[in-house]
Amino acid sequence: MLIRRVVTGRDNAGNSVFLSDGPTPATVVFKSIPDHTLAHVWTTSPSPTLGAQPVDPTA
Repeated sequence: MLIRRVVTGRDNAGNSVFLSDGPTPATVVFKSIPDHTLAHVWTTSPSPTLGAQPVDPTA
């Protein structure tokens, strides 16, 4: 099973933009359980801020 993650943000003008679109960076496929997949989709700091982060926090 492919789990897809789409990340949005804002550009300098305040417009919505796509930052990334692709598979989750941390995914585990359980071969012993057919069609069972676990994905760590996103992580934020205790006090999140709006906008893009330079580094993917789930990698």
